[in-house]
Amino acid sequence: MDVGDVISVVVIVAIVIGVIIGIGALWSEEQKKLNDSIKEEVVTIKSVVPVPGLKANSYGQIIIDNAADLMFITTDGRTFMNYEDPKMNKYETGDILNNLQVGGTYKIRYYGWRDGQRSLWPNILCIVQVVDESNVTEFRDRGDWIGIWDGPKNINIKPDPEDKEKN
Repeated sequence: MDVGDVISVVVIVAIVIGVIIGIGALWSEEQKKLNDSIKEEVVTIKSVVPVPGLKANSYGQIIIDNAADLMFITTDGRTFMNYEDPKMNKYETGDILNNLQVGGTYKIRYYGWRDGQRSLWPNILCIVQVVDESNVTEFRDRGDWIGIWDGPKNINIKPDPEDKEKN
């Protein structure tokens, strides 16, 4: 091996190390942004709907494969996602889907923000506290949602008397 080969190897190793450090720094900055966005809030669940962009099958039916295919809409018009995210060590989407009941009020911990250009919504990390479940509709579990989507099952949402457009 001559001096030119050694210099080439050193330069390549330095570039690889620089790239690894750069990627680590970018990941660390993104992780810091996500961690800084963590909030807790009391919300009342108004409805559960499929996420935008799910395609219908050849029969015109939308198939819900997992909890991440659904979003929670609150009575104040906020939307929250519920998907697994290894960066935030979040893997309990099914538990959250089973425990948040339409009509119930909960203190939730979530992260992220609404980004309309990339169709992003805040993601629920966990249910911190059950505040009030006295107004929930019939109990439901994951089986009421996963499968062919033909609207909410086993849920009788009463019309809002203040909402003149719906009544």
